[in-house]
Amino acid sequence: MLPALLSLKRPTSRILLVAALLLSANCSSADYPDDIRQVTVLGYQVDRQNWNRGSDWFEKAWKKHHATIWRDQREAYRYHKPVVMFPFEWKQIYNDDSITPTSEQARDHNWKNYRWNNGGADDPIATAKQHPRVKAGDAVIIPKIGFTATATPFPIPRFIKANKDWWWGAGSTSTGPASQEFIRLDIPEVRQHVENVLYAITQKWGSDPAIAMFVFGEYFNGPAEEHPPGFNSTKHKEAVKTILRNVIAKMPRDNNNRRQMLGLASPNFGGSFIRKDIITMGLVPVESNVEPRFPPESFKLTEDQVYYAENGAHLFSKGDSRFYDLGKKFDWSRAPDNPFGYGPHSKNVPLTAEQYMWYRTHIIPTQSIVFGIGPGVGQEDIESAIRKFGRGGTQANNWGGSPRKLEIVSPPEPPSMTFN
Repeated sequence: MLPALLSLKRPTSRILLVAALLLSANCSSADYPDDIRQVTVLGYQVDRQNWNRGSDWFEKAWKKHHATIWRDQREAYRYHKPVVMFPFEWKQIYNDDSITPTSEQARDHNWKNYRWNNGGADDPIATAKQHPRVKAGDAVIIPKIGFTATATPFPIPRFIKANKDWWWGAGSTSTGPASQEFIRLDIPEVRQHVENVLYAITQKWGSDPAIAMFVFGEYFNGPAEEHPPGFNSTKHKEAVKTILRNVIAKMPRDNNNRRQMLGLASPNFGGSFIRKDIITMGLVPVESNVEPRFPPESFKLTEDQVYYAENGAHLFSKGDSRFYDLGKKFDWSRAPDNPFGYGPHSKNVPLTAEQYMWYRTHIIPTQSIVFGIGPGVGQEDIESAIRKFGRGGTQANNWGGSPRKLEIVSPPEPPSMTFN
């Protein structure tokens, strides 16, 4: 894995945020666990929520998303495994999602109502593992499970929906649709159902080298004015911590006594679930937002990632395609020198994949990058970004050069943070 530097230097009274290569060992932290199998990735999230993807789904994804760069610019993957991330919904893993499982059934990954036990196309992980690149250990997969909105709008199985007190429907969020389904993790029975499923999944595949990690999808609880009576937002968030803590404690180990990474999409803290838990529990914070923000006004938006890097966490950026699809525009007027020529008058710039790749390799670097594809950003846009700013790219020497391992040299000081 390639080490790098995210340094905060002080020219006079100001702070300059830069990324540069370091010829040193990977950074570590006394608090972040050292018994995790770290896998750094570069790749794509396929564009639909589905568990059953057909027996040739990975072959199609490889040909569409990785084959050309793998052939023409292998250097882009020098320190990163090519990855295909696939999202799926909770309700999709059952043969019959109206059956309420006992805890004993749900925690048993061999339970007959889990679709993966049917084999064939009902086990997308097994079919992916038949691909030559996965067999050779060159490529990996990342399954992302949506238990509730806002990971995906309609993920709830019928046995949960049968109890009207266990979930609610709510309106739109900033990037989501006008109607979504939210589960009540503040209710112990619901929390236990979710924990049982994640336990079963990690027991079955938690030491499989073909899987970089599983990702627990976003769990933002929607507009406050639409919460059901008695809903406790704090307990809802604390339940996520309980689920992940309990599952991690039982995760299987590989031959080197290391557990698989476990990702948490867009961490949302509350009550006893605090930012430090990402470090002490050894979670991978998966950042979905793709906004190119620049200090000092936006420092709070990047503060968490600086904190995670400072404490040795694996930083993972999953560029959500919705930001492109919605035509989001951003202010580059305070950006440093950049390959796009944006300056003081660039205050309403449409988002592009090239901006995202450069920002995540040069300004707020992450070890791993995954691109989402949608109407607003396509395969050609992303390949162009990798060809320019990925390792071995035409502009990599001057403007970046692929996701990196980070080390924080000195702590940030938000009040004086700016660019030269």
